[in-house]
Amino acid sequence: MNGSTSSPVSTTPVAPTSACIDSSARVLLLPIVSSLLWLVISSVLALIASVKLHSPTVLADCSWLTYGHTRPAANDAFVYGFVSQAGLAVALWMLCRLGRNTLVGALPIAIGTIFWNIGVTFGLVGIFTGHTTGFDWLEFPKAGSFILLAAYGVLGVTALLNFRNRQPDDTYPSQWYILGALFWFPWLFTTARMLLVQFPVRGVTQLAVSGWFTNGLFSLWLTSLGLAVLLYFIPKISN
Repeated sequence: MNGSTSSPVSTTPVAPTSACIDSSARVLLLPIVSSLLWLVISSVLALIASVKLHSPTVLADCSWLTYGHTRPAANDAFVYGFVSQAGLAVALWMLCRLGRNTLVGALPIAIGTIFWNIGVTFGLVGIFTGHTTGFDWLEFPKAGSFILLAAYGVLGVTALLNFRNRQPDDTYPSQWYILGALFWFPWLFTTARMLLVQFPVRGVTQLAVSGWFTNGLFSLWLTSLGLAVLLYFIPKISN
C-alpha cells in the first residue's frame, strides 16, 4: 500500500488587493462629501465676514450674520467641518492601504461621521445665537463640543482598530504621524475646554491656554495629518 504524501498548506494570510481595500472603504466618501459641503459653507461665511469689514451695513438687519458671528463660524466650519473631517477620512484610508487590510468598522464610521456633522451644526448654531465661549477656534458651546468629542471617540477607536489589523509588521512614517494626531486632538481639545470653559483659569493664564490650544491645533493636529498625506503621496507619485 503506497503511502500518500500531502504538501504543507501555507497559513500566511493573503493581503487584499488595492481594489478590494478601496472597495471596502467606500463609506469614507460620506465624510469626504460632508467636508466639501462644509468647505462651501465656510467659504460663504468668510465672504460675508470679509464684506462686512468694509461695508458694515450689508445684511445689517440680520442679527445672526454680524461680523462677530460670521468670522468664528467660518473659521470653525473650515477647521472642524472641512479640514478635520476630511483629514480623518484620508487617514483611515491610508491606514488600510499601508496596513494592507480591508476597512474595519464601516457602520461605526458612518455613525461617527453623522454625529460629527451634527456636532459641527450644533456648534455653529450656538455661535449664531450668541452662545459662544469667546475663545478663538474653541467657540463651540457645550452641546456641540460634547457631540463632536463623542463622534471623534468612535472614529478614533475605529482608526486604531484598523491600525491593529495591519498585515505587515513594519510601520511607515505616515502611520506614525496619524497615530500622533489621533492622540493630540482629544488631548488638546479636552484640556482647553476644561481650563477655559468648565473650570476656567483666571487672568492672563486664559490667554496662555488659548494660545497653547491654537498652536497645538494647527501644529500638532492639522500639520500631522498633512505630513502623513504628503509622506504617502509624494513617494507614490514620484516613484
